[in-house]
Amino acid sequence: MKKLVLSLLFLLKFITVYANSKNLNIFIIINHKLDSTQLLVVKSDLNNFVRNNSLIDITNYTSNSKIGIVTPASFNNFNYNTYIKANNYLIIKLPSYWVKQTLLTANMPYGIKIYKSTANYSYKSGPIRKMKAFCIVVDPKYIDFKPTYATPNKLPVNFIKDEPGTVLACMNAGFFGPNLAYSMLRYNGSNYTNNIASFNRTYNDDSVVYYATRAAFGLTKDLKPEVAWIYPVSGVVYSYAVPSPNDIKNPPQPQPTEVCGAVWNVISAVGGAPMLIKNGSINITDTEELIVIDNKSPRARTAIGYTAHGKIIMLTVEGENKGVSDGLTLIELANYMKNIGCVGAINLDGGSSTMLRVGCKEVIRPSSSGLERAMPGVILLKSKK
Repeated sequence: MKKLVLSLLFLLKFITVYANSKNLNIFIIINHKLDSTQLLVVKSDLNNFVRNNSLIDITNYTSNSKIGIVTPASFNNFNYNTYIKANNYLIIKLPSYWVKQTLLTANMPYGIKIYKSTANYSYKSGPIRKMKAFCIVVDPKYIDFKPTYATPNKLPVNFIKDEPGTVLACMNAGFFGPNLAYSMLRYNGSNYTNNIASFNRTYNDDSVVYYATRAAFGLTKDLKPEVAWIYPVSGVVYSYAVPSPNDIKNPPQPQPTEVCGAVWNVISAVGGAPMLIKNGSINITDTEELIVIDNKSPRARTAIGYTAHGKIIMLTVEGENKGVSDGLTLIELANYMKNIGCVGAINLDGGSSTMLRVGCKEVIRPSSSGLERAMPGVILLKSKK
């Protein structure tokens, strides 16, 4: 708490100058139980804002008319009714080739921004890729991150139509087969599917069972994002500091157990493969995760990660659309995510599965003859009530 107060005192002068220069009203919400601070830009009068917000503890309210400092009424509740509109800032800066899509987000709440890039891309002086990509930046404290599952498989547009309430965006999730998910889907503590636990690969001309610890992205109960290599053990999902060292050229590794693992305590999650970025560094573990997805060929890609400030990054890259967008290789995808600011990221299903809808509008052309695939799961973004 002492460290938090000192940091606030250091920033308070700067924030006051900024608020005056931009004619903004700013709230600092201190959650000492979770040792966190939220900076909120409020267009309404501060006093009116406090009087009409039951989630703020009025007894701890102080203000100088431009800057207000408060504590939440419920320390575990991040779902503040702040009246903050979509044209306020998320604290993140993307590279200059990303263009904010103001028309797409005109009626959206605070906590979500959508960007588009059509700038050509080249990794380490390699081939120049034509690009059409969308990046969604999400603050999970204000936007509901909802991995969603259905059986049998259904089209993304039907996930949107069947979902109660307003869907802000819909993106494809992990890998799947006919009416079967191969990747984890968990929402608000309910586990729908796990990453595939075993599969056969050919070794010495024989079909052999392998067990891979594949990548996943999740949100903790405090809504902090993280990525991990995971494996289900007796119905419990464990995370591991390093992936099981499988290699298709070698015999399979033993089936993972709880030894050397820890229960993965996340409330919502989506699985994929492979890991792209871990602990701030590019770390592509496709060999260990035994995932072959045209790794060295440019194709449509979907990825999810997070920044050092806890913002979720959801990326879709159009592919196989000649003259418009070539797609990316895995190493290019990992570097692309790192340039956005990701300190952790995983690959999701790509190719003909890559899709993105904003509202109900299709913004990525699927590489499968331009038609979206039916799938068992998607990621929905919704307003929090």
